[in-house]
Formats: sequence, C-alpha cells, structure tokens
Amino acid sequence: MIDRIHYMAWCPDRAAFIQSMTEILNPMTGNPLATIDPDTGALVPDFGIAIDEIGAITKYDDQGEVLERIPGHHVNMFGYGDLVLALTYGLPEDGDIFQNTRILELLDASMKFVPIIEPGIPAGFEGTSGMRLFDPAAVSTPARVWA
Repeated sequence: MIDRIHYMAWCPDRAAFIQSMTEILNPMTGNPLATIDPDTGALVPDFGIAIDEIGAITKYDDQGEVLERIPGHHVNMFGYGDLVLALTYGLPEDGDIFQNTRILELLDASMKFVPIIEPGIPAGFEGTSGMRLFDPAAVSTPARVWA
C-alpha cells in the first residue's frame, strides 16, 4: 500500500497557488486543502497534506554561475494518512500519480485539468487557474525532494 502520494505543482505566482489551495476542499475533512495564517501569511495545510513552497527556481553550474531562472511558484506536496487511502483505493499501484490516484478527480471539479503538451515542460496537467500538476518522476532535476 502507498503511504504517501508525492506531487509537484506550479502556479504563475503564490497568489494563484493560495487561491487554488483555499478553494478546493479536502474530501476527508470538508475543509480547504490549506488556509492562510492571518498573522504570518503562512500557508497552513489541512489534515493529510504537507506543503513545501519553493517559489521561483534558479539553477547554477558548478562554479555558481546562473544557468537558468525558472519563474513561477514551485511547490512540492504530499498527501498522507486516510487521504492516501481515499485517493488510491481500488486503483493499481503501478503507473504515475495520475494513473494510480484520484488526484485529478479531487481537483478537477473546480479546475478542469487538461494535459500539458508544451515543449520543454514535463508531462502533467494544467487547470483553469493556471495551476500545473506534475508527477515527481517526470521532473528530471527537482529543486528539492522530500527526505
């Protein structure tokens, strides 16, 4: 059985990511996937969700010279606990996160995801909010990975 579902997200900016996460409901709790702490502005994930906000990414060579700047708000996330069971029950464990989970079903009601076919962008799905979801296996050089 899968104990965590890892996925990566990208939005044009943090505001778009926050809007998406605060509008979509967690099927286990009925609460938004995340809320904003009014005092700090920090994103507070709901039960069963972990979020690592990265932001824009800068890639460097061995000498510390900038190779590439990748704009947008990059995020690593994973689901755990009962949420994993809800997203995977009855599905095969083989395949990518779009084949072995119901992640798109959870999000698609409000975001209408379609496959990304843009050259130079990893395979994934993009919603009407501009949020893009990726299977971590499709990203050849992730900026950060979960321990």
